[in-house]
Amino acid sequence: MFGFIRLGKVISRFQEKQNLLTAKSFGKINITLEVIGRFPDGYHEIVSVMQAIELCDILSFKHNSSQNINFQCNMPIIQNDQNLVFKAARLLKGYSEHPYGADIHLEKIIPVSSGLGGGSSNAAMTLLTLNQLWNLNLNQDTLAMLAKKIGSDVAFFLNGPSCIAEQKGDKITQIKSVQPTNIVLVVPKIDLKEKTKNMYNRISLKDHTDGTLSFKTAKLIEAGKLPTRYPMYNVFKKVAIAEFPEISFAEKAMIESGASQVQLSGSGPSLFTFTKSTNESKRISEKLAALGYNPIISKTLHKIDGYLAKNTSV
Repeated sequence: MFGFIRLGKVISRFQEKQNLLTAKSFGKINITLEVIGRFPDGYHEIVSVMQAIELCDILSFKHNSSQNINFQCNMPIIQNDQNLVFKAARLLKGYSEHPYGADIHLEKIIPVSSGLGGGSSNAAMTLLTLNQLWNLNLNQDTLAMLAKKIGSDVAFFLNGPSCIAEQKGDKITQIKSVQPTNIVLVVPKIDLKEKTKNMYNRISLKDHTDGTLSFKTAKLIEAGKLPTRYPMYNVFKKVAIAEFPEISFAEKAMIESGASQVQLSGSGPSLFTFTKSTNESKRISEKLAALGYNPIISKTLHKIDGYLAKNTSV
């Protein structure tokens, strides 16, 4: 799991602080995203190289003696029982038959419905953290089983930071971590309800590939190549640009601002580019800001000792 490092030490510390645990819930980008077929139940079969990034939400958990899951968020629009944090907590409580509840607060920073995996990450971190807070001691396989009930991307966030996702996105294979690399993100504003479902409905059989590009990219990652040299692909990009001028305009603005290669993350609308340095990220971001965009500077997460320990603080 990339979510927690040295959990034993973390648990003893937060138990001394009124059973309070605060954890970072990281976002992700899709370096590649291919659709290679369709299952009988209608779900698409994918192959994707997924990468965790430093951009994150903040989740706080506190044990309570009631049976209630109390959820609050700094963004009221997602403060309801359809939020994936609440769903994950309720699912875990029901499965484990844990007698007590939890007070959960989400500080939302990752843009909502952006293709950056914020909701799925929140759900995974909720499973991981409550498993510890409630002393359930559920193993990785059990958590993965529960994750599949919440959403396809949730499984990635139980693993990471660099993985190949297959099948419905819930078969996860860890690969050697991407070298730490700067990225610039732009999130164009589009209005599309049930975005992921509708974007899948917009692709056809001619958009299907065989997964070769994703596995080629994974091999380059394994070889230690820098992300600026990766072949990137997203099955949704052509459709997204054709359907939403805002995405096309944003891509053009990023290229004009100095981005060498721009790719869509997930089903969009987020666009990202790898940069060679922090200074290059700043230069591109300043030019984008001058054009009226709100760029986000971030980095890829790299699994080295102590680095991902930043994911948890108490």
